Amino acid sequence: MASGLQCIGVDLPGGESVAGIVDAILPQAEQIRGGRIEVHRWQDAGSGARIVVSLQGTRPIGLLASLASAPGVVFGTVRRFHGVASEATVLDAGGGEPTRLVCDLEEGRLARRLHDVGPVGVVALATRVTLHDEVDAFERARGLPLGEGLLVSLALMHPPVCWDASGVLEGVVLLAEERVNATGGGSFQVARVRAAGLEVDVCLSAHEHRAPVRPGQVIAGQVYLVGSVPAGVNGRWSRRG
Repeated sequence: MASGLQCIGVDLPGGESVAGIVDAILPQAEQIRGGRIEVHRWQDAGSGARIVVSLQGTRPIGLLASLASAPGVVFGTVRRFHGVASEATVLDAGGGEPTRLVCDLEEGRLARRLHDVGPVGVVALATRVTLHDEVDAFERARGLPLGEGLLVSLALMHPPVCWDASGVLEGVVLLAEERVNATGGGSFQVARVRAAGLEVDVCLSAHEHRAPVRPGQVIAGQVYLVGSVPAGVNGRWSRRG
């Protein structure tokens, strides 16, 4: 099972700590939220990999892996969920019924609802996924048609499987490439995937997925969902992070 950091090309070899990574990236990070809980976002210029650090004073209290992602999902209302997660209403461009997703927002925990958020980029950190060479092979193995694919938050299942931003994704790869993270020089793969009528960027650890991901393949399994509120949306954030 891959960690979020491994999914963006950051590994922690023996003896290296998360605190060491924070010390290395913080001087180059952008502060995206002030107050008692500060949020700083570092982005690698070459790969688009992001590490978001939450600080209480000088003490790191949260670390989130993410990616600069092109919009592929439209959020309506976003509200605080459980813990640090947020629940978003996902609008269907074709006028169909809205659905819901639970994700971890880069900006931190909400203090109130946001409305009419608009197009956002959603990142799926591939914590435990498999790749299938073609749709037909996946459907035979699964015994069911893939259809439009699947993107479901485990916290919204009945009963909930967990209370965080973990989800299940089944979708077809549209584009894919290998990237290198400047922090430690680790490589990872980014696949643009269409699932349930949405487009998300799936980040895969190079340690677990050494073969190049190709368009037309199916990615299926457990992911961790991360989103970011567009700069024009005025949010009020919880003082507790």
